[in-house]
Amino acid sequence: MNKCIIALLLAVFIFSSCSTPPKDKKEQELPGIKNQAAEYTATGNNFFNQAQYNQALEYYRLALRENISIDNEEGIVKSYNDLGKVFAVQRDLDVALEYFNDAYALAQRLERPELLAQSEINIGEVYLRKGSSKEALEQFQSALSRPIDGLDEEKKAILYHNLGQAYKNQNDLTQAETYIKQALEINQKLNNQHEIAGNYYALASVYSLRQQYDQAAEYARTALETDKKVENSKGIAKDLYALGIINEKAGNTKEAYDYYYKAYRVNITLNLRAEVIKTLQHLIETSKQLDLEEERTEYEEILEQLTEPAESTENN
Repeated sequence: MNKCIIALLLAVFIFSSCSTPPKDKKEQELPGIKNQAAEYTATGNNFFNQAQYNQALEYYRLALRENISIDNEEGIVKSYNDLGKVFAVQRDLDVALEYFNDAYALAQRLERPELLAQSEINIGEVYLRKGSSKEALEQFQSALSRPIDGLDEEKKAILYHNLGQAYKNQNDLTQAETYIKQALEINQKLNNQHEIAGNYYALASVYSLRQQYDQAAEYARTALETDKKVENSKGIAKDLYALGIINEKAGNTKEAYDYYYKAYRVNITLNLRAEVIKTLQHLIETSKQLDLEEERTEYEEILEQLTEPAESTENN
């Protein structure tokens, strides 16, 4: 058992010792404990979807505790994967990978193709985030090669989307488009608006790489409209930024500047410092091209204020 799991179990037991379980806990039937674990997982999912990751982590740990208490190995696999996805979204990729690898090892022992596929999808996503497209592609292709009828449609769509992203990063744009559109088709049937927006965003990137900027902009605008429907602020900021990039590449500097400014405005409200800095850099360049000297000076001053603390820290 690796250090990550030992630490996890220690945290689980410490947490459980601080709470009083029901007196008749030992008398519960197994389905009751499984149901309790499922309820904890569902609550964790709700917090995860609301980007309340610390709360999600607590409930996923509770679910793991319940699953371990009855040796529910299928549930343990799912709990490991849930915990891993929290660390992945928080950019603690090495810890996330440990959880996903442990889920995979247990799924291998259980010989459950759908559990193996889910773990491979998760491991592949970590490699994508690390920029290791080749390794990610290997994981996704392995998941695709399994009899994945046990995977629900939403997870299949995620697999296809991730395959598309991996192929895009390998510059195989034909395969990328094929898989992303497969994901889009499933998500449209499910009416999963968040994922639909992500699919359109990915298609915009594919067409931008092809230098087909009109089609790229159309896909990005569709992503933006979809994200606005569900009030996905982070998605809206990404879509606006993408439209800025596409228009800048196409030589539409004024349109690019307008989109960058809108993205900058949203990122400020979300307190996304890295995204604000990135967008400011484009605003400086496009305002320079448009001879907007007053605006350019203002953006340069803001950028200097944002980057100065980091530079001071490095010098110390």
